[in-house]
Amino acid sequence: MLLGEHNKPYNQAVRVFLNGLFDYAGLFPPASLSLEDAMSKYAQYRLQPDSWMIGPFVCHVSSLSDLDAFGDLFTVSPPFRFSILTRTTEDSSSMRRRLQEDLAEMKRFIERHSGRVSTEMIEMWVPRDASEGPRNAEAMLSELRSLQRESPVILDSIFLEVSRDENFAFHLENVALAIESSGESAPRFGLKLRCGGMDACAFPTPEHIAEFLKIATRHHVRFKATAGLHHPVRHVDENTGFMMHGFLNVFFAAALDAVHNVDTNTLVRILNEMDADAFVFSDEEIRWRDMAVSTNALEQIRERLAVSIGSCSFDDPRQDLVSLEWLTPESVVTHENTPDNRLN
Repeated sequence: MLLGEHNKPYNQAVRVFLNGLFDYAGLFPPASLSLEDAMSKYAQYRLQPDSWMIGPFVCHVSSLSDLDAFGDLFTVSPPFRFSILTRTTEDSSSMRRRLQEDLAEMKRFIERHSGRVSTEMIEMWVPRDASEGPRNAEAMLSELRSLQRESPVILDSIFLEVSRDENFAFHLENVALAIESSGESAPRFGLKLRCGGMDACAFPTPEHIAEFLKIATRHHVRFKATAGLHHPVRHVDENTGFMMHGFLNVFFAAALDAVHNVDTNTLVRILNEMDADAFVFSDEEIRWRDMAVSTNALEQIRERLAVSIGSCSFDDPRQDLVSLEWLTPESVVTHENTPDNRLN
């Protein structure tokens, strides 16, 4: 039994691991919900006892004006949190203009819903020329900080996604090195790891993910993961036949590397693990087979390294966690069992 003593709904390691883990991306595939359905679900999730597991609502900057129709859902305490995907740019020369426009759109959205919304995080693609060398990446970060100083929008975090191609590790290393050199002043920079998509080629291999994690831990760079991470443990999806990565595999591999600096082959073994019983939570630690990370270390890793995942479902991972007995049924209230918040 993994639930600890006295029939607790979760033990300390579970609580630390899942705290604020899921950035809700219901607008994106494969869920691809309408804005009305996604907002209605997110509003309900925020009111449920397990809302401690959910992070901001993820949407593209182009959707901000459409969100005005749901202003009745926004609240002052706590404000609705949003993570904003900015528009892509082909090169660094057009990045400043595009991002200025996106920040201006965010400012107008915040002003229309004063005190009831928060847009402290953005996610953006790195223009290819900005990652071709450490100096290019440093120049990009300097430009982003300059834009932040000029804008009234206060950003806590900027997560940067590097396109995955044959030179992925080279470009990722350049950006990670620049982030490490940039210091901790706001906004804090991080990397974004894409773990899947709508076709098989969108899924990185365990070796590619291990490479990403090694770079992130070596340079002490925060990251969020997204796409294809609906379930905790690696498995074959019965609908598509795709091998899906598990968010527990990915985040525990990162934690283990941060604490023990394990070799790449060990990371790949963890990422390939399909037996949920190989992972054990207790109040003191999270363990995979004969290797463990203490709960205290895990808490620091969640804050400083493995920040969150973007998931188009909040119900699926919670139901899996109950099935695996890492949460009790009483600690989870699924969307299907709650009233429509918009009708209250």
